[in-house]
Amino acid sequence: MIKKKVTVTNKLGLHLRPCTQIVRASQKYTSTLNIQFNQLDVNAKSMLDLMQLAAEKGSELELVANGADERQLIKDIAKLFQDNFGE
Repeated sequence: MIKKKVTVTNKLGLHLRPCTQIVRASQKYTSTLNIQFNQLDVNAKSMLDLMQLAAEKGSELELVANGADERQLIKDIAKLFQDNFGE
């Protein structure tokens, strides 16, 4: 299991487009990925789960990956946050 903290830095927070990017990227891997925020722990491969987070700009989230390809999964998802989801 690998954990990594990330911060939402894009202006609109985790709205539909960033959530779609997270789901698509995480579904490429066999490892599980959960995102924790404000006492919520959601499956990053589920759009409905991600939208529940309602994370705004400045929110600190924790990524938790578990499985055979967890390192690459965490790396790819963290890069999406670093690149502001292309916004």
